[in-house]
Amino acid sequence: DDSTSKGSLNDKISDLITVCKSKEVPVIYALSRRKLGKSVGKKLRTSVVAVLSADGANEDLKAALKLVSKLRSAYAQDPK
Repeated sequence: DDSTSKGSLNDKISDLITVCKSKEVPVIYALSRRKLGKSVGKKLRTSVVAVLSADGANEDLKAALKLVSKLRSAYAQDPK
């Protein structure tokens, strides 16, 4: 996918993020595509992972969202 052409992967991800934000669905940017794929047990580069239900992992989700909030604040103060 040419990242500058209309309908590119970047456009699709941007659209997905916009929808998530409008529906107050948390969006976390993390890892490289390769590491993201590996984190979900795939050997392929992965661009997006969706958690459809946090049932049974509510505390982990809360901790992840809290950490992301803290890291975003730190980055906003010193984006190096």
